[in-house]
Amino acid sequence: MNHSISWFPNGGSWVRAIALVVLTWGLQVGIGFIWQIIGIVIPWSPRLGFLVGVLAMLSPIVLIAVVHHFSQEWLDQIDPQGRSPKAGSESGILPGLLSWWEGLYGWTVSLLSMLTSYFVLGMVMPSFSLTTLLSVPFNSGVFIAIVSVVRLVIAVFLYHFEYVIQQSWIVGDSRD
Repeated sequence: MNHSISWFPNGGSWVRAIALVVLTWGLQVGIGFIWQIIGIVIPWSPRLGFLVGVLAMLSPIVLIAVVHHFSQEWLDQIDPQGRSPKAGSESGILPGLLSWWEGLYGWTVSLLSMLTSYFVLGMVMPSFSLTTLLSVPFNSGVFIAIVSVVRLVIAVFLYHFEYVIQQSWIVGDSRD
């Protein structure tokens, strides 16, 4: 068994990152509607508006966990080495612990890739700033494509980092 780990991300990291970016695009549309509802609810009940806001911020974890749960067989076919043999398969309607971990890690990857891409683009492009990003219309395809590609590459390497950690644990377990 070859225990060397490549610095170049594996196929599973690419698939997970692409799925996360696509899912995040969909979430941005859905959460935009939720924020409009929160804006209507807050004048009548600030506590309820705050609660809905917190649930909206945590909802991607649940969505990613559910998507992971139902797509795990497909992910295992693409990258059979992608998870620990100890994880086993999850069956049933409710996501298992592995899917909840993927939901939490996926949301963390999404936030970190977004913040890191803004930082990188801010360093590389002198005219780039967060206010510039917020004022750019969504039909500016080239700019959105640049931001998306940078986010995707950062997400791929974050997923690959998780893979490397898992593989080092597997190697450590096989030595015991």
